[in-house]
Amino acid sequence: MIAHLSERLRERLSSLPARITAIAMLPVLLLALMVGGLSISLRKSDLAEGLQQRGLLLARLLSSAADYGVFSGNRAALQTLAESVAREQAVAGVQILDRDNQVLATAGTAPPPGEPERAWRVFQEPIRSPQLAVDDVDAPARAPGSAPQGSERVNGLAIIGTFALLALALWLLRRAGRREQVAATEQAG
Repeated sequence: MIAHLSERLRERLSSLPARITAIAMLPVLLLALMVGGLSISLRKSDLAEGLQQRGLLLARLLSSAADYGVFSGNRAALQTLAESVAREQAVAGVQILDRDNQVLATAGTAPPPGEPERAWRVFQEPIRSPQLAVDDVDAPARAPGSAPQGSERVNGLAIIGTFALLALALWLLRRAGRREQVAATEQAG
């Protein structure tokens, strides 16, 4: 079979114009193969990067959504979350684990132990509870002796303004009371 093909190729390339055409087409063919291979490679890396970003985003969203369920021990809510994420396109499975790597909820299929990592992309995101200062929720922490910042200045000015208005109101009331006292004294006398 190969001998037959090589004989046909020799017959076709026996003339000078056929050889020149073949030699001219060789660089074009190589260039087309290189450009095609490069575009396929770039597209493949773009798809892999998009999948990586989407997986990380889903893991972060699931982590923040599972925060309450993990800390309250609400396994039914965690199972619902896991099932909703597992229904997403290109998601094979979801597992929500506690600190001790005990499964709290699972949906879909998980990679079997010993499966090569290149066959599965596993995304992990820790579940973090929000860190709030219990003693003073509204005031941001600042170093002792440092100058007050934006909203603290506004709060300070509001308090000073309130005291100034109160003082003005008391002064006006006192003055009005004195006028009434003077008028009452003049009418009596």
